[in-house]
Amino acid sequence: MRCRLLIWVFMINLAGVNLMAQYRLTVPVNQMPELEVSSLVDLTATPGAKVMLGEKLEITGGFGLYGFTWRPEQLVESMHSKITRATIYESTTFTLVVNDISGCSDTVQQVVLVEPNSNQIRGIKETALVYPVPTHNLLHIKLFDNNSPGGITCHVYDVQGKVVFEKTFGFNSSGDYSINLRMLDPGTYTLLIGERESIVRRQIIVY
Repeated sequence: MRCRLLIWVFMINLAGVNLMAQYRLTVPVNQMPELEVSSLVDLTATPGAKVMLGEKLEITGGFGLYGFTWRPEQLVESMHSKITRATIYESTTFTLVVNDISGCSDTVQQVVLVEPNSNQIRGIKETALVYPVPTHNLLHIKLFDNNSPGGITCHVYDVQGKVVFEKTFGFNSSGDYSINLRMLDPGTYTLLIGERESIVRRQIIVY
């Protein structure tokens, strides 16, 4: 995105005619080169792998220091770092927004494709049943072969990556859990079900 300075010029007819003409000029003043971010190489990983995002990122142009924002923020270790690390359990598209101090920005995406294998995530298998979707209040969760004695924690994130619901459950050998989402506004959310390093991620809809 190129930033330009807008100059408004007002002229008054001094010959006695009460007339004012208005002109709008777009003039680049000391304009830096356009802020541009290089494309990122897509990655391939196995479930539960830790990957580095943003490596070999190149930035040109812009003005002053750069700021960084990764999305979805709940999956990265540092959302405001140029290079960050993420633990991947399913194929995910990450978005990086780069800003300079003048307000210009550029956006790039990096896709991490997960190749399924026969390995089981520690404590909880990746496979889970979440229903009904969409839901208006109760959301039921069925974890298969739930052998973790430490219980689980459920986090629900909105589209901005903010936590809007959190609940921790004790161990349940049946793997059956329920959460009440009646207080949430209608929309699309991300549900993370996890205990320690075991994570199940699902998209849910509340109406």
